[in-house]
Amino acid sequence: MQKQSRRFELLLPTKFNSGQPVPGELFADTLLELEEQFGENRQFFVNFKERLKERFQQLDIWITTYLVEVI
Repeated sequence: MQKQSRRFELLLPTKFNSGQPVPGELFADTLLELEEQFGENRQFFVNFKERLKERFQQLDIWITTYLVEVI
């Protein structure tokens, strides 16, 4: 029996666009937010991306998704 899953990958910056380093607590906040929302659907990640762009002061944040087929 085949089962399909989806894998998401987030690439977060270590510096703001200004060149200043991103404080560690922003990464911790991001991890906690993901843990609270784990299991949410694709729309969560669409909304989450917008929050991350603002939080990390970026023009874009890459979130990639891969279809995974378990055989």
